Formats: sequence, structure tokens, C-alpha cells
Amino acid sequence: MWLLWIILGLALSAAAFIFIVSWHLVSLVITPKRTSIEDIEKQEIERGNLKEGELKTLVPSEEGCITANDGVRIDYCWYRAAGPTNRVCVCAHGFWVRREVELKYARIYNQRGYDVLLFHQRNSGTSEGRLCTMGYLERYDLKALVELARKDKGYPEKSCIVGVQGDSLGGATVLLTSCLDDPPDFAVADCPFATLRDQLMYNLHSMKHLPAWPFERPAERILKLRAGFGYNDVSPLNELKGKNGLEDVPVLFIHGTADKLIPYTSTLRLYDAKRGKKALYICPNAAHVRSISTDREKYYAVVNAFLDKYGF
Repeated sequence: MWLLWIILGLALSAAAFIFIVSWHLVSLVITPKRTSIEDIEKQEIERGNLKEGELKTLVPSEEGCITANDGVRIDYCWYRAAGPTNRVCVCAHGFWVRREVELKYARIYNQRGYDVLLFHQRNSGTSEGRLCTMGYLERYDLKALVELARKDKGYPEKSCIVGVQGDSLGGATVLLTSCLDDPPDFAVADCPFATLRDQLMYNLHSMKHLPAWPFERPAERILKLRAGFGYNDVSPLNELKGKNGLEDVPVLFIHGTADKLIPYTSTLRLYDAKRGKKALYICPNAAHVRSISTDREKYYAVVNAFLDKYGF
């Protein structure tokens, strides 16, 4: 009898451990701590994307907000071009950070005569939102901002170009948004993940040194319970395949070979699934979201060549 009690105790302990680890993994994903603007400024200065004191001089032209489909307020700001333009790029930042990290990309578009629209993703910066949904709801937030940008340019009465660029979670978001109806005119996806399932299991192994089994299924059940979506609901790779490769929307894929958070093979898989208009830049020795700071001149050249090639 005592042997049965020992076995039962071990089984309950194992089940409790699996539940705790799975709950913790999901919490890291959907309830990240909001980052302060001071931390972002320090980070971007260290990476060479901002000079000391420069952020204070980069004052938005205008600020505003939209209300997402689920009632969440999303705060945005404009960085207008030097003169009137019918072109806009909407930039989507990644997990944990704020819209100010996108200023390094905004410069590229401002220099090309684009207005740039930045925003705080839900559960980031000053925007509302209790949860980060890893692109599940963020895709619709970005779609609403694309519509806002088009309206700003007088569309449909007037023609305009509205593209999107994002890195990390933002990179996945721009791909998911591009697979919706009325997609942006172009997309630049910097270090996106291919599928949420693969990404979470990769991070479980790389950051927590744990195998996917037996945590994969319990974590998804907890994710569905707490946030209302599962792994297959967030898959840029599957969305691309479902759209037959999204042939008509030009997409530039960018990734660094030294990315330890999202392996660059994720982008290779996405690039392979994309059909038609596409381009690829794999930056040697660049860590996560560091391609632009690793080789800024090359990064600018790649983005500009892509925009030139497709008439943007």
C-alpha cells in the first residue's frame, strides 16, 4: 500500500510541476512587464540607434488614439515628412518594448518622403490592454492603423501608398495583417517568428533548458483559458500558405544569423512560403532586432532597394 501512495505522490508532484511551469510560460508571454521610456532610451543609445539626449528632440508631429474592436485604446503618433506626401509607413514594435524603438526605422521612410505612424501595441507603453496576444488581436489593431493612414491621405478618393514594417512580434504582426482583407501595399518583416507553437517551444528549451514535452499541451490549454486563443491561431507561416503565398503583396524579410531569441530559420521558412513579390536579407552576425545596428548602411540600402524595385 505504501508503494501506491509513493507513486501517487510522485504523480501529483509531477503534475503540479508541469502545471506551474506551463502557467509561468504562458504568463511570460501574455503579461509582460511594461517597459519605461527611460529603459528604452538607454537600450537604443547602447545599440547605437540614438545619441545621448536625442530622444527629447524627436517630438511627434501629432498624437492620437484609436479604439480597437474589443474596446482597447491604442495610442499612436505621427512623424511627418518634410513636405506633403501620399505615402505612409506604419511601424509595429516588438514584444516588451515601446514605439520609440521604431524611430531607427522611421528615419529610412522620412528620408524617402514618407509620413511615419508609430503606435504602442496593446499592453505596451501608454496603450491599454491587459494582455499581449502575440499577434492574435494585434493584427487587427495594425489593420485599423493602416486604415487610419489611408483615411489621412484621402483614400479612396485619392491614391496613396501605405506600407508596414515591424520587428520581432511586430514582424509577425505585419505578416498576419498582410494576410487579412485590404492588406497594406507592402510589408517589411524583421526577425519574425514563423509559428507561435514553434517559437514558444524553442524559447522553453533555449531559455528554460526544458523540453517541449510534457509542457506543450498543458501550456496551450492554459493559454486558451486565459487569453482565448491557441497556438494555431497565431501562425504567420500558415496564414501565408492559406493565402497561396500572398503573391501580390511585396514582402521584404530580414533576419540576423546570431539571433538567439527567434532563429533566422524562421524567416527562411516564411520566405520559402511566400510567393511572387519578395526579397530576403540575412544579416551576418546580427543578434535579435540588431540587423540595423550591425550594418546600418547595408540595412538602409536593402530597404531602399526593395522599395525602389516595387515602385514605392
